[in-house]
Amino acid sequence: MEKLTIMHSSRKYGLHKGDEFDVLRNINGECVLMMPEDIPNVVMSEAEAMIYGYLRGKPQMGGV
Repeated sequence: MEKLTIMHSSRKYGLHKGDEFDVLRNINGECVLMMPEDIPNVVMSEAEAMIYGYLRGKPQMGGV
């Protein structure tokens, strides 16, 4: 599974430097950040995700 490590904070998405999130891919290939229980998941393109941090690991499609 991919992980996104945040290097630049974002108020828009509630991301803070040093946070790490699991990432699944949707059918369009976009990144879905798996947020904690009380916060909705965030969907963004790979390019946008790379603005906030770096991806590592093997891409994995999300399941139902």
